[in-house]
Amino acid sequence: MKKDTLILVIIVVIVIAIILGINYVKGNGNYSDETMQCIADNSILIVSKTCSHCINQKNILGDSLDLFELIYIDENPEVLEQYDVKVVPTWIINNEKITGVQSIEELKELTGCQ
Repeated sequence: MKKDTLILVIIVVIVIAIILGINYVKGNGNYSDETMQCIADNSILIVSKTCSHCINQKNILGDSLDLFELIYIDENPEVLEQYDVKVVPTWIINNEKITGVQSIEELKELTGCQ
């Protein structure tokens, strides 16, 4: 019976860790709507539908994702040349390219939003 109890405790701990991890990765839970709107107003996010890093970036934006201007290269291949994009996700902030997944803290700093 002790072995069954230990297995149950391990499963509960794993489930709690997964829930906490999802909330951490989501990343925007502690940021005000005003901050997220400011970041969205001062940036463009270029992504692809098949890019796993793009999925991670969208997960970080979480519930605020709909505030952001997302350009999908799958539907708008001209943006690759327009912004000289080599990889996605790519952020355009203050006419500069920032490649890779960015945290909300990094986006705040890059956009000057608080």
